[in-house]
Amino acid sequence: MPGRALDRRHHSVTTTSLAEATTSGQWAALAACTGHDTNLWFPEDHDQPTDDARAEALSICATCPVRAACLDAALDEEGGIKPASRNGIRGGMTREQRHNAYRSRARAARKAAAQAA
Repeated sequence: MPGRALDRRHHSVTTTSLAEATTSGQWAALAACTGHDTNLWFPEDHDQPTDDARAEALSICATCPVRAACLDAALDEEGGIKPASRNGIRGGMTREQRHNAYRSRARAARKAAAQAA
């Protein structure tokens, strides 16, 4: 069964529209993945993408104007869960990369809080 395609939207991305979309939580409408088969990022069998799909997804993510917002949303949603509980490619990162990014951000936040105290 083929994966579903994300709704294709045509946008002229400006700094203002990008900033507004990011801060309002509407960043997904500007994502480079819009219109692509979601199986590239999230296989229907909930397994990890194949090497070819992973490479294609990551190359699309690399061009995305809202990649940072996508990654922030993924890290917020997934929190500190283990890599095996994470699924797919999000924010241009694999599940292992997102797990490591979350841990790095958490350490930095703890360090900043300790220095502020």
